[in-house]
Amino acid sequence: MPLTQKIPWTNRRSLPLRRLVRLSTIPIAAWIFVLPAIAQENAEPITLSEGTAQVRGVTAGDYSLTALAGRDRRRRLCLGYGSAEPNHTLVLSNPARRLQVAVESGGDTTLLIQGPQGIDCNDNPGHNQLDAAVDYSDWPKGTYRIWVGSFSRGDRLNYTLRISEPTPSGNSRR
Repeated sequence: MPLTQKIPWTNRRSLPLRRLVRLSTIPIAAWIFVLPAIAQENAEPITLSEGTAQVRGVTAGDYSLTALAGRDRRRRLCLGYGSAEPNHTLVLSNPARRLQVAVESGGDTTLLIQGPQGIDCNDNPGHNQLDAAVDYSDWPKGTYRIWVGSFSRGDRLNYTLRISEPTPSGNSRR
């Protein structure tokens, strides 16, 4: 088809339209390859090295963690908003006698962890603490899916997630 011939769905010669259509597909094609990379930003499983791990992320999403999990295995309500998929995956190749999982953001965060024993949630570990944390004993080996959310819908908070095995004296290994 010559470049100046009529295209059936237009009433005029459409060389500029064809160029526009051709150019507009470049950004669309770029997003097709970029979005999966953004979605998998934290796709690498977390493993503990010398009893600790640290990763960074951003809370995002309008998905209710209450709708996702309801209550945890201790009957606490899972609060906050995050994404429908977990932010991180922790793989324990050996059981841990005790683990601390803590969010540091300077904002009001929530935490949902789904593992071999069920779901654990936390909004605030103490009355004056806004960042979420869990500190439990007896973590069996296995895969743990971790959601870091914000208490308020739509809040985007930069955070650091710290996972550590405390030593018998109560201090985390570092």
